[in-house]
Parts: sequence; C-alpha cells; structure tokens
Amino acid sequence: MKNYLIISNYYRLINEKIDELINHDNETIKYDLNIHNIKDIITDASYNSLFDQGKNIIVFNCNIFSSAKITEEEQKVLLGYFTNPNPDNVIIFISNENEDSRKKITKLLKENNAIYNYNNLKYNDLNSHLMNFIKKNNYNINGDVINYVLKCANLNYDIACSEIEKLCLAYGDKPTIDDAKSIISSNISENIFKFIDEIINCNHKKAKELLDDLKILKVDPASVISLMFREFRHIFLYRLALENNITINDMFKSEYLKDWQLNKIATNSQKISSLKAKKIISLLANYDYLYKSGKIEKNLVLDALLFEILI
Repeated sequence: MKNYLIISNYYRLINEKIDELINHDNETIKYDLNIHNIKDIITDASYNSLFDQGKNIIVFNCNIFSSAKITEEEQKVLLGYFTNPNPDNVIIFISNENEDSRKKITKLLKENNAIYNYNNLKYNDLNSHLMNFIKKNNYNINGDVINYVLKCANLNYDIACSEIEKLCLAYGDKPTIDDAKSIISSNISENIFKFIDEIINCNHKKAKELLDDLKILKVDPASVISLMFREFRHIFLYRLALENNITINDMFKSEYLKDWQLNKIATNSQKISSLKAKKIISLLANYDYLYKSGKIEKNLVLDALLFEILI
C-alpha cells in the first residue's frame, strides 16, 4: 500500500517524510483539497503518466481525515482506491490536524501503519529529528548548541532548522555555543507570537513593524505561517466549543495545552469571531500552499498574507 497520511504543523518534517516516501524517479504532482476534489485526484492516481511511469501525488489540506466533513461518495471513492491502489503510484495526504480514528478512511490507513503524526512532539522527539537533520547535512554540532537552538526556537522544529542553517552558513559546519549566542536571537518565537498578537489586536502598524523585524532575523515564512495556523485554529476551536456547548477540556483534550495557554486562547477568542478565524485559517492554508509550491516569492509571502488578513 503506497497511500500515506502525514500530520504536522512543521513543514520541514512534512517535506522530510515526503522525500522518504516518494519514488524520486517518478513525476511529482501536487494538489490542494481546498481547490481540487477528491474524485479527480483519485482518478489521476488510478492511471500512470503518458510514458507509463508511476507518479507521486501530494495532496495538501486533507482535513477530511480529521475534522472536515466527507461525503459518502468521497469516502467510497477513497476506500475503493485504498483497497485496490495503483501499485506504481504514491499518494501522500497532508493535514495539520490530528486524525479522527472513527472515520473509515482513517481506520484503513491506520491498519496499514500509513499514518505519520508529528503533532504534539516532545523535546526528545524534536531533538531526535533535529539530530537527523544535522547528520543529513553533515553538520558537526554538539549537544549544548542544539539545546540552545531548541530553547531559542521555543521547541519549534522549523525555526530550529532555519537557525542551524543560518549558524552554519556564518561559522562553518562546526559552530560553538558562543557562535550560536552571537547570531541567534533568544527571542525568535517571542517576536513571532508578538506579531500574531498584534494581528489579533488589529494593530496594523505594529504588526508591520514586527514583520520587518522577523525579516531582519531571516525567519523562514513557513515557520511563521505554522505558528499562526496553530494560534488561529485554537481560537476557532474555542469559539466552536462555546457555540456548540462543548466543554473546553473536551475540545482540547488531544492538544495537551497548559492552563496559561488555554487562558490566552480564551482571551484572544474574545477579539476574533469564529468567522474571522475561519477566514484567516483559509488564507494561511492558501499562502502555505503557494509558498511551498514556489508560486510566491519568499520575501513577499508574509506581506501579502498580512495585507489580506488586515483588510
């Protein structure tokens, strides 16, 4: 079975797993489930390319395996393909949300050990992934430097990888802890969260100033989008719980959030309507896809995103 589901808010982990699962000799085709329909995607997967080669099919925004609704027809199409897939093709579904194990399509993937969930990673997990990243890139970095980078990145894998790349570019492949302290800002994540807070507060001027600071720090746009998606998704879920008489603990039981995080979500949810939060989540998904597919330049993506959010 060559059908997989990758769940993560870390774009680097997603790309690393994709790189591991695909056949590099085959053509790679990308879809976005917010734009394309599942029936067309499965039809494409059922056939080989023009030259009878296999295909790698990457499908973004696949929350049909979690919270998003799926029709009986869509489920039938997926189940039919999963039980009789094209052996030459690989399909990789990408989702930001934890899987819903009650859905038939999810159960079938889980039974085949085809789900890779990288949400809610603990320190040891992140450290292990970061060590693999360092080894793959032939860097020689000791444990003190790795710990410092993870701390500065607030245990965010994407930010940590970006900072290691920046560090090794400046000091070679064997940087010291002093090198790390001289180049890596200790408040990277703090600046990103301040940027998000100003968006929530509709403070256009301050948000733009903080965005300019993030550019100076050379923070990868995907890291910012990832954290923004998490924050606005939490706001949306909180308001959804209130509107549907669902207890907050039940809504966030799989998120492993601390009390102070829930308190912050509660405060922010008073400033953003569920409709606004949903719109922003949609914009984030769209710009994430545009950036990762190379359809928008790195130095423009966050400015364009900010403009659309604040208009």
